[in-house]
Amino acid sequence: MGSKKNRKKKRPGKKSQQRRKKQPSAGSYDRLLAQVKKRELLPTDTQYIVEPPGETKMSEVILDFAMPFLEEAPDSQAKQSMIGVAILAWNISLLPFFSRRTALKNAQADINMDKEGIKVIKMFVRMIKRYRRRFHPNLKRFILDFELTETRGELNLNVVSTISPSEEQNFLK
Repeated sequence: MGSKKNRKKKRPGKKSQQRRKKQPSAGSYDRLLAQVKKRELLPTDTQYIVEPPGETKMSEVILDFAMPFLEEAPDSQAKQSMIGVAILAWNISLLPFFSRRTALKNAQADINMDKEGIKVIKMFVRMIKRYRRRFHPNLKRFILDFELTETRGELNLNVVSTISPSEEQNFLK
């Protein structure tokens, strides 16, 4: 007879508490969408789809990738920056190889990044490309904007992302 395994429940630690996902309020989505619309990134007749059922949530993809770095971040500002870097790297990783250099130069100018910052972004692009290939090979959505909030140690990330042409037919049925 085999021995029974001890199935004692573990209490959630700090790491799992941070990973816990809370349903964001409709107001936070509305605020983020209003920001994107105000910046006129997309045509005015663009349709916005909030959390289509059965589809991968980009906020979860980015949080899963960035969580090991977020756990080491000393404060909220560092967490904001880490998510911003992860999203920048995600978007650059979706570009064709020869367009990445231009995107990096544009990012360097936009956020006044030094050469060390560019090296960090390049490292993140390589890491997120491997992550994407392994876990989300068909996910090709660009992230347009994000909002990260933290309440009592619980992180909530909202994002506005594009849909790829291959996904478009599923969303617009």
